[in-house]
Parts: sequence; C-alpha cells; structure tokens
Amino acid sequence: MCLQKSLIATVVVCGFSVIGTQSILAQTSRGSVETMQHTEHREALQRAFAEAPQPARERRDVVWATAGNEDLTADLFWPDGDGPHPIVVWIHGGGFRGGFKELGEFACRTFAANGYVAMNINYRLAPEHKFPAAVNDCLGAIVWIKKNAADFNGDPEHIAVAGESAGGNLSAMVAYAAEDNRWKPTGAQAGDPKPIVNVTIPVYGVFDFSALEGNRRDQILDTYLASRDDLAAASPLNYVTPQSVPTLLVVGDADSLYPESTKLKQRLEELQVPHDMLIADGADHAFIIWEWDQPNSKLAHKAMLAFLNEHLRSPPPLKLTAWSGTWLPERDPENCGELECKARLLPNGKWEATFRGYCNRQFLYEVKMTGREQNGEVKFEGEADLGPREGIYKWTGKIAEGQFTGIWQSKNKPAKKGTFEMQQSVAP
Repeated sequence: MCLQKSLIATVVVCGFSVIGTQSILAQTSRGSVETMQHTEHREALQRAFAEAPQPARERRDVVWATAGNEDLTADLFWPDGDGPHPIVVWIHGGGFRGGFKELGEFACRTFAANGYVAMNINYRLAPEHKFPAAVNDCLGAIVWIKKNAADFNGDPEHIAVAGESAGGNLSAMVAYAAEDNRWKPTGAQAGDPKPIVNVTIPVYGVFDFSALEGNRRDQILDTYLASRDDLAAASPLNYVTPQSVPTLLVVGDADSLYPESTKLKQRLEELQVPHDMLIADGADHAFIIWEWDQPNSKLAHKAMLAFLNEHLRSPPPLKLTAWSGTWLPERDPENCGELECKARLLPNGKWEATFRGYCNRQFLYEVKMTGREQNGEVKFEGEADLGPREGIYKWTGKIAEGQFTGIWQSKNKPAKKGTFEMQQSVAP
C-alpha cells in the first residue's frame, strides 16, 4: 500500500542509530510522559493521549508479576458489555533498553474502542536484564491475561500480541517461539495456561539479529544480548514454521530496518503462513508513535484493526475437542485408498491428527500431523516414509464444518484429493 510522505520527522525507538539521532526513550530508560527529556516528544504523546479514543473501562499500573525486586506493570483498557472480548497484548519499543508502556497507549485505546481488551505492558530492560528476560516477561504477560481474562470480560482463547520496534521483535518471539523449552514465562506457575496466541502484529521490528552489521550488531551485543550465541536464539525468523499464526507486518519504506520486515515476509510466504504487510510510503522508524495523527499512522491503525477483526472475530471458532472418520474413495488401479483419521485438540492449543492408509484392507502407512485452528478451520500438514518404492507421502489438509479435505502425494503417483465426513467425538 502506498501513502503520502510523512510530514513529521521521526526519532529512533529501536536503539540503533538509524537516522543519526539518539533515542530519547533510551535516555529515559523507564519513566512516564512527564519525565521525558525532549519537550517536543513529550508534548506529542500528551496530545495523543488527549485525542485518543476514551475507553469504557480502564485499570492502570496493575502489577501482573514481580521479577526480583522489580514490579512489572500494565494498563488495561476494555469495552462495555459482557463479552467475552478478544484480547490484544501490546509491547512497547525502546531498543530493549528504554521505553515504557505509555508509548502504546494510543494504539491500545484504539483497540479498546473497537471491541478489544487491550493490555499495555512493561517488561524488564537491558542492559541490567539481558536476553531472554524480556522474552520471559512478555510470555508471562500472555499467561497472566489468560488467567485473569474474566476480570476484563476477555476471551483467553482469542488473543493477539503486537508491538513496535523492540516490541515488534518481542511480539514475534512470543508468537513463533512460545513453545521452545528454553523460556520460563515470568510469574507462571505449574498448571497455568500456555502462552499461545492466535495472531501477531510485529511493527518495524528486527527479526534476524545475525543479519545486522557493524555498529548495529555491536549495540545489540553491548546491551541486549549476553553473547554472539544469542544472535540466532533472539531472532524470531528462526522459529517460523508452517503452523505459525497469522501475521501482519507494518513498516515504512524509509525505515533502514525495512529489509527486516521484507525478509520475514519472504519466510512467511515460503512456509505458506497466512500474512499481510502494510508498507507506509515515506515513513521512517517509529512513525506510529510520533506521527499518530498523520495519514501513515492512521492507515496502520486501520490495518491492524482489520487484521484483528479478520483473524480473531470471524468466522466463529471451532468448539470441538476431537474428530474421527473413515473414507473409502473411488478405487485406483491398485485397489487402494482406504483411510481412517482421528484428530484431537491438545492441551497446548494445537491439534494432532493420525491418518492410517490401507490397501485391500491391509495396513499400508501412518501419518502423524500437527495442526492449528485458523479462521474457523483446523489445518494440518505432515508426511510419512513409505520406502524406496513409494517414497515420501506428503499430506496437507483441513477440517472444517464437519468434513476433512486433504491432498496427498508420493513420488510415483499423481496427487490425490478427497473429502470425507468426520464425526465429533470425545478426546481421550
């Protein structure tokens, strides 16, 4: 998408010397609008607060966890009505070493005015708290809002994570890497919900630290990361899979970090992950913060709302725990093709499916697949090795409206496609 060029100069929030100006947020480290040292930007945020939509309900400075001696706080905004309303968790920018939750208030109040519960969080900052402290904190915030969603009329099963600059990196880490065993979500206890989300909106973030060069990489190593070994571990690009959640990328084409978003877009395309990308014409870094009242920022907020509405609101989610079914397609020349399928919802929010294929009633192969609910469907992908004659049997498919539709193919046969009825059953 193309927009008119931005009218207001921007200041870097990511902590890199993108346009030669030190981030005022990095100077403040942690504080409020009132303590910002740069009058122009303090006044810009104060005007944004004055003109932002007024939420029906709000609760400020909620302590959602304590890490060491530091209280981690959040502001929550939500609409009237019993709900349950879908949830958006917003992560502020600041180069991992600065910034504060109020930077995301305009966006969060906009979400709340449009039917969402918005949780605007603080997290521990570098260099005092190195990676993965911020990742653990953001994951912990997801766990907390899932546990406490009812207090805000929120829906813990429909949740998005979004953020700008450093928060763009962290929101992508939460979305793509939540199930990696190296993380320890802050404040989470045994038996708590998993920090799984349904949608992510990373705004002009860094997604591959190993691709950064020179001064940028040095700054990250000096502040956020403990060693070069963390360059890959802290890069969301390395965690994307075909089962990753729908993603909206937002970036300006004048941002020197623009290639980071295009690189992540390419990975999402390669793995066929549902995604979209808003490219703001002429916009530099941090435009949705400092240019909140300009066309680029207004379009970005509209795009974020549209993406959330598409992926969190409709169509209605599947309210199922398991499926089972069998199918006997038209016979092929070898008189094969019988299938049976069982699918169940796992505690981590993903689906597991087992397909067993038969030929003349004799067992031929088994395929284990994982899937995730997206847009009212459960989508699966998997493969099985049938030996040198058949090769790898590849499966893709989906369950929707009581039917399984699948495509499967081996090296010596053309692709087959079939649909068969599934019956809802109780998960074991």
